[in-house]
Amino acid sequence: MKLRSFGLALAVIVVLWLVIPTKDIVSPDWDVLVTDMQDQPISGARVTDHSQQYTIEQRDIEEDATTGADGRVHFHQRTVWATGFRRLLGALGQLQYGPHGSFGVHTFVAAYKVGYADPMEVADFAQNERESRANGLAYQSSHPATAEMRTRVWRNRLLLSRRH
Repeated sequence: MKLRSFGLALAVIVVLWLVIPTKDIVSPDWDVLVTDMQDQPISGARVTDHSQQYTIEQRDIEEDATTGADGRVHFHQRTVWATGFRRLLGALGQLQYGPHGSFGVHTFVAAYKVGYADPMEVADFAQNERESRANGLAYQSSHPATAEMRTRVWRNRLLLSRRH
């Protein structure tokens, strides 16, 4: 009798999980500060919040903002609601990608501004420029980055810093 009651309770829990939507925070509420390598704010930088709940969403969602004179932008929290049934179907759908399938939440922030780049990209550009000239080309087709930038993200009072 105890085993039967346990099985019935478990079945009810599974059915409720399958039909009652639950919430996922896909992108947190965060503030972003974009500065140069001397910690001076960069105004007019385009900052993009990329986020996706792979089990539920078919593609990533991008939200763009432009930094003000203080080099800051704010992104509001983004949430999605889904039933356990939808999550189960999404997880099964990811199996078609084999080891490349993704599950759950993935979020990141990136900043862009003409004239600024990742320090590695600056070095790569210089190398490409040298190779282009060695091959008789007067210039490289892409725009040169003349300075480096840094992105700092505050989420729940935690500072995340990433050099560009």
